[in-house]
Amino acid sequence: MKKILTAVAAAAMLSSGGAWAGYYTGNEIIESCETTKNPCVSFMMGVVDTIEILSVDDDITLDQFYRWCVPDGVTGVQLARIMAKYLSENPQQLTFPAAGLASLALNGAFPCE
Repeated sequence: MKKILTAVAAAAMLSSGGAWAGYYTGNEIIESCETTKNPCVSFMMGVVDTIEILSVDDDITLDQFYRWCVPDGVTGVQLARIMAKYLSENPQQLTFPAAGLASLALNGAFPCE
């Protein structure tokens, strides 16, 4: 599984013509997060779902950066509000890839004990 993910990531980087910087930056997603509308709600749910899927694969070891413990029952709107709060409190990071910013926001909101 790890080899497949590495191959997919490499193919994506090669096809983009340069280093992969993500689909969204904080600047591109902040407005939809503040209004709790798509694409932020779907984006945040996708980030959480992706890491949840990867975390059950024994061949993949996730860095602490990608570890958080979202309680059952948290909604996509709540995830968007967490992202909006993080972005508004860290405006100096708005040019960074949104996926990394989502990880930071989720780590702060839902640290694993």
